Order: sequence, then C-alpha cells, then structure tokens
Amino acid sequence: MTGLADAALLATSRPGAVAVRGLPDPPYTTAWTGEADVTPRVLTRRAGIVFDEAAGLPGEVCRNGLRWARTAFAPGRGRPDWKRIHPQRQRRCQQRLLCAVCTRPADRDGEGYLWLLGALPDGRLPEGELTAEPPTCPDCVSVATERCGHLRRGGWITCRVRAPLAYGVAGTLYTPGRVGEPAVEVGEVKDLSYEDPRAPWVLARQMLRRLTGCTLVAAGAPLALPNASLISFPMPELPCDCV
Repeated sequence: MTGLADAALLATSRPGAVAVRGLPDPPYTTAWTGEADVTPRVLTRRAGIVFDEAAGLPGEVCRNGLRWARTAFAPGRGRPDWKRIHPQRQRRCQQRLLCAVCTRPADRDGEGYLWLLGALPDGRLPEGELTAEPPTCPDCVSVATERCGHLRRGGWITCRVRAPLAYGVAGTLYTPGRVGEPAVEVGEVKDLSYEDPRAPWVLARQMLRRLTGCTLVAAGAPLALPNASLISFPMPELPCDCV
C-alpha cells in the first residue's frame, strides 16, 4: 500500500489515538506488531473456501459471502507495523467512507469525498482507477503531506471523488482441492472484482473502490496545500458492501 496507509511519519490528533513514545500516532488502519493474524484454517468446499469451524475461532464472512482474513484487534500493543494493514479497520474505513487516519467521516463537499493519493507517474487524474486507500479529511492531509516520506518523495495529489464505487478486494487466492481438506494457496490478487468467478476462492484482506467523477484540488484551494506543482496528477477508488 502507498499513501496514508503506510505513512510511517504520519501524525494526527484523533479520538482514541494510540501514541508511541518518540513517534507520531500511526494511522488507524495501520496494524501493530502485537496484532496477530487469527484467521481460522481455510478449507475447500465445492462452491469455494470456508473456515474450519473446528478451530474454535470465529471466521469473518461479508454479506456478499466473501471470507475475510482476521487480525486481532489490539491497537497500541507492540509497535506500529508500517508495512501491514489491519484488514477489519481498513474495510471499516472503506465501507463507511471514514478517514483512514483519524476515523472521522471523510470530508465531503459538492464535488465529492476528499482523497489523498500518491501521484501517478504520467500525471493523469485517477479517474476510473482502483484504490485500497480510504478517503481522508483536511487536517490529516496537511500533516501527511508534511511528514510522510513516501508522499514527499513520490509526489501526491488531493482530489474530490463524486462516486467512489465499491469494486472488490485484494487478498489471497486459493485453488479448488479435495472437499474438506485445507485449501491450496495460489498467490495474491490485487484487484479482484465482486463479480469475478474466482471471488468465492479468495480470502479478502483489503476492500477496493473505483474512483469516478474525480476533480483535482489545487494548492491554495480550501485546504491551502503545499506543493502546488503537483496539482496535475490523477488517481482511482471504490466502495464495498461488506459488514
């Protein structure tokens, strides 16, 4: 992931934020080293993967039938694991259109929801693009663009997204095997649509949205953002119906 989700130097003051001595507060969607993967064993059924109920751990299934990887919920335990996203927290922000950093409702005006994204190499707008990054709010944008090494090095844009459409998930793909036996992992998929026939065989880890109706936010606009030279870049996004 790029952008807000892995901004290792990102700080913000948010309700219930967990501070780390000598470090800024991590984004809400960032996993901690003390938050272990507690996903039950994945088994094969004729119609797709299921969780091993005998394991005694609850599996997580969305209304659309997708199975989700499960991570313990213990923010503040250990250290921020900047390279890892917490599946349930990411999905919550994407589904409800909450800021990925502070969890407040994402900023929205007549042109849509506010998104902060890494700049695309060719300078396009993200119209029609897919993203696992949840939206954001002005306060978190200003901090991220000042302190996030990834955004400062690679460039960034902010845009309004009128219709962030739920698209699908990123996760681990399994292959059909003998019914009742452990499913065989095939590899990672980054952009699987809900309509894809392989969806029943995916263990979801991040929800994706398709960004449509994008409008670039220029420096000096309501957010008074720096790096005005980067205002000509684009980006993508999408929504989800999971619980």
